[in-house]
Amino acid sequence: MFLQTQCPAKLNLFLKINNLREDGFHELQSIFIKINLYDELKVEKHHQFELVINGEFSKNLNDNNIIHKIFTYFSQKFNLQSAVKVSLTKNIPVGSGLGGGSSDGAYFIKILNKIFNLNLSKTTMQKISAIFGSDLPFFFEEKICLVEGRGEIINPIENFKNHQSNFIIDNLNKYKNLLIFPRIQLSTNEVFTVFKNQINQSNQQYLPKKNSNYFLKNSFIDLIINNHNDLEKSAFYINQELQILKQNLEKFSPLCTKMTGSGSAFFAIFSDVQNYKKCLDFFYENHPNFFLKKDIKFVL
Repeated sequence: MFLQTQCPAKLNLFLKINNLREDGFHELQSIFIKINLYDELKVEKHHQFELVINGEFSKNLNDNNIIHKIFTYFSQKFNLQSAVKVSLTKNIPVGSGLGGGSSDGAYFIKILNKIFNLNLSKTTMQKISAIFGSDLPFFFEEKICLVEGRGEIINPIENFKNHQSNFIIDNLNKYKNLLIFPRIQLSTNEVFTVFKNQINQSNQQYLPKKNSNYFLKNSFIDLIINNHNDLEKSAFYINQELQILKQNLEKFSPLCTKMTGSGSAFFAIFSDVQNYKKCLDFFYENHPNFFLKKDIKFVL
């Protein structure tokens, strides 16, 4: 007997960096939303731990990844009497800001909870998951979420007036949505370090934290268009090709285009179908090595 699940990627619809915390992490504000790009996870009880990783983006991943670390923790914490055999198919690009590793970890915790009958609550699983990364707690939610702190403060947008995840998903999926990964991997730590250095060198101040309701008082598409990813400038400093990628996307007049997370994947939302098709043709012809997912859909 085995359990299997799909582990969705996420997008940051915007990313605000508000402050540097005493623990060395940055305070952030972002809206996280899942998309229909999935890793595939299959788990069964086994006499010893085994992890088999395959798929387009399995290269350079080894046994000592988040799946192994989580199982080691659970085995010791809950005195598990058997191990597991895990098959992970990596369809989500690694080092892209799409949260593939975090999603894999969160959904693996859900499976361990079921397969070993641990009866852990969602809140308990979220607290455990935060040990392994700031983005993991989000993947236990089935809503669009405003994420704050270092990523551990999660508010489904239903907690705010006049916002419903299902309604927003339906409206966003009326547009033509494109995801592009230029097969450039960025280190999250390096991007944040460059961001901090750029702030210090320019004697700039971190932008003050916005009241949560600020992000949710207007239409959702306006929210996406009018708020940016503060890490883009740092990512462009590390690799100028990413800036060129964004400039090429902007030539086709999307409603918005931005990097997700700490990069290096970009998404673009088009209201004009012809511009969307021209954009696809451009990248297919000029950058055939890029990973493109057309007609991406937002999911819960």
